[in-house]
Amino acid sequence: MTSELENIFNLQLMAYKITGYEREYKFHPSRRFRFDYAWPAQMIAVELQGGVWGKKSGHNSGTGIIAEMEKSNQAQMLGWQVYKFFVDQVKSGEAIQFMQSILSMPRQ
Repeated sequence: MTSELENIFNLQLMAYKITGYEREYKFHPSRRFRFDYAWPAQMIAVELQGGVWGKKSGHNSGTGIIAEMEKSNQAQMLGWQVYKFFVDQVKSGEAIQFMQSILSMPRQ
């Protein structure tokens, strides 16, 4: 299911003509971890955090935060660069501008 935040980011990706990504990309060989957006060839991923200021729910509960930490640590251990953005950063365009800069940088 696509959230409003993901819809906004999708439109921004199209407007900036950013391609090469996969949605809901399963990055871990044995765990069910997925990235919201991933550029597998570059091992770069984006996670959108929608409920930062809302009432406690799955992702911003203590258990959810611990699970997100584990996911991030596993991703980094496998060599992924993971960038996280919250609602205001997506809506203002800050997130897409940042990702445009990251994705246009030469990779070593």
